[in-house]
Amino acid sequence: MLETAIKSEIESQKMYEEFLSLDTTKEFEEKIKNIVKNEKNHEKTIRNIFADWYPEEDPQPVEKSVSIEGQIKSESKDLVDLLEKAIEDERNAEGIYSELGERMQDKPESRILQYLAFMEREHSEILKDELERLKE
Repeated sequence: MLETAIKSEIESQKMYEEFLSLDTTKEFEEKIKNIVKNEKNHEKTIRNIFADWYPEEDPQPVEKSVSIEGQIKSESKDLVDLLEKAIEDERNAEGIYSELGERMQDKPESRILQYLAFMEREHSEILKDELERLKE
């Protein structure tokens, strides 16, 4: 599951970098840049957890992720569509981190995973705010 989370964080970074090529407000662009930085930090954190849990192994590439980034690339560059899909991605990631955190209740990593879940929820709220602004 950690390898899936690593892949998802990498895909999220790519997705949000695509947002930066779209016509958005300067304010939203700054929020997206911050989200990209957060996603890079999330990837690093998960890699560190993996290294702690499996010191003799490297994370193996996986095909599956909680992200739906592949769908986003194949569809239009309509910001509303992209935002709706990104919100879904963030909710999926929040669910994965919450589940992992609950499984690890007695371990220090549980708090980190719960924090990551909180951050993903914050990302989805930022995206929802922009989506509502666009739909007005």
